[in-house]
Amino acid sequence: MCDWEEFIFGCSCSYTKRKSYCHFARNDPNHQCFGVQVLKKVWEVPEICDKCSQRNNRTSSRAYQTYGQQPGEFPACCNGSDVVTDVDEEPHG
Repeated sequence: MCDWEEFIFGCSCSYTKRKSYCHFARNDPNHQCFGVQVLKKVWEVPEICDKCSQRNNRTSSRAYQTYGQQPGEFPACCNGSDVVTDVDEEPHG
């Protein structure tokens, strides 16, 4: 009977990890255990797992693409001549 521990993440994903091998698994060349798997400890982790955080990073980066426009660059529809840069200037006229 090998000992296992389970990690339950904040995103409700879970991950099981072998804590220790039983006598039979230690002596087996492939470390196979054909007995009962005993869950020794359950850890509750408040963070989200790596897979969910990578999935969230991929989807959030798609929403903020610049579409070829560099920071500080004007869109292709205007060349910057009609953009007001000094807002403290009084109107002429």
